Amino acid sequence: MIYPRRSASIELVDTEAGLLCRTAAGGHIPLAGVDAVVLTAADGTTALDAILVLVRERLDAGATRETVFSALDRLADAGLLAERVAPPAGAVQSTRRQLIKMAGLAAAGAVMVPTGLASAQASGARVAEEGAKLRAAEETSKDLRAAEETRKDDVRAAEEANKIEARAAESKRKLVNQEERAAESKQKLAAREERAAEREQKLDGTRAAEERAKVARQEAIEARRAAEQEQKKLGTAQERAAEALRKWEDAIVRGGSDRSDAARARRRESEERMKANQDMEQAQKLLNP
Repeated sequence: MIYPRRSASIELVDTEAGLLCRTAAGGHIPLAGVDAVVLTAADGTTALDAILVLVRERLDAGATRETVFSALDRLADAGLLAERVAPPAGAVQSTRRQLIKMAGLAAAGAVMVPTGLASAQASGARVAEEGAKLRAAEETSKDLRAAEETRKDDVRAAEEANKIEARAAESKRKLVNQEERAAESKQKLAAREERAAEREQKLDGTRAAEERAKVARQEAIEARRAAEQEQKKLGTAQERAAEALRKWEDAIVRGGSDRSDAARARRRESEERMKANQDMEQAQKLLNP
């Protein structure tokens, strides 16, 4: 008993046009008709005779074991079977090229069958039908391949458009980041300039205050010196006043002729005292401006 088994590396996908095989290498092989039915049933547990029953039920009631072996041969050529399935010894084997050739000959009426051999005529009719189905499958395969190429082109175009859009968005984002960094740098520079101006202003204020303090210290020194001079003058005036007072007292004691001297002494003493008071006021103003 023969149990055909498809390759474990392929994936079967049902489409509107038929069966689509996806290989591990990323290829897509469309199938239709007998090939699609046989490959779907070739799970390693379904016998060849059971597969033939499926083909007869779904496609061709007159299908034979040769029909199934021919499909298995084509599937093996495409690399879709785990191992090639050979018909039993003595059985007639036909490759895909032989089927196409026989189908063409049958369609042209070039296949000669012996008179009276009805089974041979039926076999030729089935071969012609199989060839027609094979050509239809090949046409469908071409259409599927063209559609797949178109789809791939569309996918590549969409991917390229997405890449271009992503690059444009990235460039725009980088430009926005650069503008933000430039604005931030400008703001920081303005802040540094403002702080520098404040430091310069404070420094100028400090220098002006130092100058004013220096002038004030010099003025205080000069005022102190002037006060000391006035203090000395005040002491001298006080001494002169005391001397005049003493003379006045002596004149009183002497009396008589000395009265005029005493009067003069009193006047001098009064003048000295007045001057001393003026000097005292001036000194107080200098010491307490």
